[in-house]
Amino acid sequence: MAFKTGANVPRGTLAGALGTFMPAARPEFARIRLAFGKSAYFRELPATTLDALAGASTLTRCPGGPVHGPNEAAQTFWLILEGSLIVSWPNSSGESVPVGAIGVGSFYCAAALVEGGITVTQARAERHTVAATMPAATFRAMARADAALKAMIPRLLLQRFEAALSFTADAASAKLPQRLVRRLLAQALAVDPDSTTREVELRVSQTDLARMLGASRSKVNEELPRLENAGFIRIGYGRIHLLQSKSLAAIARDWVPML
Repeated sequence: MAFKTGANVPRGTLAGALGTFMPAARPEFARIRLAFGKSAYFRELPATTLDALAGASTLTRCPGGPVHGPNEAAQTFWLILEGSLIVSWPNSSGESVPVGAIGVGSFYCAAALVEGGITVTQARAERHTVAATMPAATFRAMARADAALKAMIPRLLLQRFEAALSFTADAASAKLPQRLVRRLLAQALAVDPDSTTREVELRVSQTDLARMLGASRSKVNEELPRLENAGFIRIGYGRIHLLQSKSLAAIARDWVPML
């Protein structure tokens, strides 16, 4: 697989090869700085911290395909600017089961925030995904020197843990229409916390969405047109546009985590 980055990363393994310092004069800096400033996860950080995060990041373009394998050291932090990463969990038979879509404004991977972190998940980029990336060691070093960023890391880890618990509970007790809506809203909240009043585009295929929900594609394909006919969403190729998140929240009923 090949990636195009500001650091001219060669073909091959991407983890650990990123993070060249990016001066504010470079055009990529403005885009990455804006993404950190708009992210629901990072936007409350001081401006100087956001500047430092953007300055330490590299713009990475992924044509599609795997970017992180299971049981690999978590060496790279990703903030998604465009597209999405499909995160999968390997099951006992060796098959990878999608468990989440990390979209615009959200980050991968939480294990990168912990010294010596290893993640059992694997990640696959949807076509034309763009991310701001930096070495995990750089992110952690910045956190040690920046009180605001250091205080945020436990909250980020807690949010991911609570999201995992919430989706596990959904699988055990919620019906498909509710599980489907909660998944869509979870991704939308990371894109735009104020999405109840604006349209939000999500990049996720119906096949991946069905596998995340533990349902057949035919069942999911029955539910999505119902939401579209009600005017709540619009379905595109590899995309789902949320048009009325407030109405979808009424279907979800319970608290929805950010993803």
